[in-house]
Amino acid sequence: MDALKALELIEQVETSLGDMYGELRRLFADDKEMSGLFAQLEAEEANHANMATMQKRIVRAKPADFKDVDFNFSDLRSVLDHVAVVRTIPRNRLAEILVQCYLIESSMVEQYVVLALRESNAEMAQLIEMLSHGFRDHLTALAGQAKAHGGDLTNLDVVRSHPRVSFSGKVTINQGIYAKGVDISESGIFLLTTRTFPENERVTVSFPIMNSVVTASSTVRYSVPNAGIGLSFTELSDDNRSLIRQYVDSCMEKQVEEMRKKQAAGKGDQ
Repeated sequence: MDALKALELIEQVETSLGDMYGELRRLFADDKEMSGLFAQLEAEEANHANMATMQKRIVRAKPADFKDVDFNFSDLRSVLDHVAVVRTIPRNRLAEILVQCYLIESSMVEQYVVLALRESNAEMAQLIEMLSHGFRDHLTALAGQAKAHGGDLTNLDVVRSHPRVSFSGKVTINQGIYAKGVDISESGIFLLTTRTFPENERVTVSFPIMNSVVTASSTVRYSVPNAGIGLSFTELSDDNRSLIRQYVDSCMEKQVEEMRKKQAAGKGDQ
């Protein structure tokens, strides 16, 4: 897909998400915490849409500088369909709303991170990577709130079955190859590395977390040549799983607390 078409789809998805969060903000207008959460997400999606709009202008000005991008149109179209479903969930099913929002954001994180790594134009890659960081923050906030309201993120029929948060630690692959973490969950980790690993290859990774070191047998779920790999943990001890869970929980709690502080500061300025 050419860069301009990809950006138009990104802009459409971001705008649709912003509209969805705006509807949720109004639906929970009498709930300060929830309306504040959805208001912040709405504002950030609007900012993402503006970023895509600005990038479109750059592409139109210098189209020769932008090569085709590896972009799965059907996957992001399915996100728009999922947004329509969220809009039908009644207010009294808040936990389900939060879980479904989490699933939408989760699917987009992987799409955007992989796209950024495959994209050859530096400006386009920077935009998509910025969006991917925003989505990871959204994931953390939504997962924290879903958990606080009784939502279950551990038994979902999706590849990513556990809440995922940013993780930038140094990771060792097969005891001798070094990579940088991007994000992590109890089910897997995404790494930046220029080394090539075929899909389904088994590797062992180790990394520091929560003042300890986790070692896990893993399988390469997908690989982006000369850029990065997504791993699924296949053998993870209970102690190591607990360490990752503690890290994820602490990140979610911190994100929720930061959102509450922002909301409180906003009220103080009014």
